[in-house]
Amino acid sequence: MPAKLTQDEIERRQREGKVCGRCKEFRSREHWYTNNSRADGLSTECRACRRPYRAKTSGARKAAQARYSASDAGKRAHKRAHLRWYNSDKGKRTSRLSRHRWRTSDAGKVLDQRWRASDAGKSSIRRGVLGHRYGPGAHAVVDFLLEASKGISPLTGLPLLAPTLDHCHQSGLVRGVINDADNLQLGRYAETYPKALASLARLKNKNGLRGQFLRQALVYLWNTPAMKLGLEWAVTGSAGRPEHQHPKTKKFIQASNAGSLRRATDTLAKVA
Repeated sequence: MPAKLTQDEIERRQREGKVCGRCKEFRSREHWYTNNSRADGLSTECRACRRPYRAKTSGARKAAQARYSASDAGKRAHKRAHLRWYNSDKGKRTSRLSRHRWRTSDAGKVLDQRWRASDAGKSSIRRGVLGHRYGPGAHAVVDFLLEASKGISPLTGLPLLAPTLDHCHQSGLVRGVINDADNLQLGRYAETYPKALASLARLKNKNGLRGQFLRQALVYLWNTPAMKLGLEWAVTGSAGRPEHQHPKTKKFIQASNAGSLRRATDTLAKVA
């Protein structure tokens, strides 16, 4: 009959290991599989006794896991676990580090340059830049106004070599697509129609380039391409008005923008 263990000996054995339920031998903690559902955090059988059973049932276990993964319940569980991981702090850090390692690697740089040079990459970058600055759907508005103007600036009558979206900084409404340099000059001298009139009245040399540009700006501001087509599209991106940045206001304006663009497109199709 084995000698009765003291309480100190029992606690020491629990810290260092435990007796296997199959071979009845005391083994240290490194000889056990983990099982977090148990109080000691270890499985009921040691690794030496567990390995033959695991090797015998590995095929059936893998087949059952494959069947569960292919089922609807398994797919839903995998999706939930995937979202929990990527929404956790550790998942976000791991994702950022993984993306950074890929982008800074030689293969990542080559593929990134190849994608940026492709038509799909250029279109995606343009859509992202316009969407950030002017709001969702800005690329569609630019394409629509370019088609309506047929590649000619409605302000100066010159070809659109560097087209940019022109909008009123007071109302936030889009006016048309003009050249980038003309847009800067328009904002400096003639942001609104009354300002354009006042600027033209202050100029002494009204026949100079600035006087000519302001006269063109007066005609452009009096009846913008967006007015002609009935387009009322407000900027909600970083270039828009602060009150348009509120989430509820932005959502309402974007819905209104989509409807206005559809109506303007129908108008242009009827005219054409």
